[in-house]
Amino acid sequence: MDYFKEFLDTFRDMSALKTRTEDVADRIERIASVLQDVLQRVTRLEGRLEELRSSVKAEILADVKSQVAETRLLLHLFQTGELRSPLKPKMKPKRRELPKGEREA
Repeated sequence: MDYFKEFLDTFRDMSALKTRTEDVADRIERIASVLQDVLQRVTRLEGRLEELRSSVKAEILADVKSQVAETRLLLHLFQTGELRSPLKPKMKPKRRELPKGEREA
């Protein structure tokens, strides 16, 4: 009878171990699924990050090109005399100096 009781105890232990093993396998599958979802999200975020970097570079380049064009236009206008520099003070016209002894009329 001891053998039969020992057999039943061993059978119960093995059944419990089987149940635990199945539970662990299910949890591992769930964790693998979650990790796969996280990996997919990270991959999408990396793609989005590259898009944003390209977009920012394009915007910066467009701003720089715009500023260069504006600077060229202003330089051209200064060179042709069509625009006065706001940095230069307006010069007063010089009085014509007469030789000594002459008077203005």
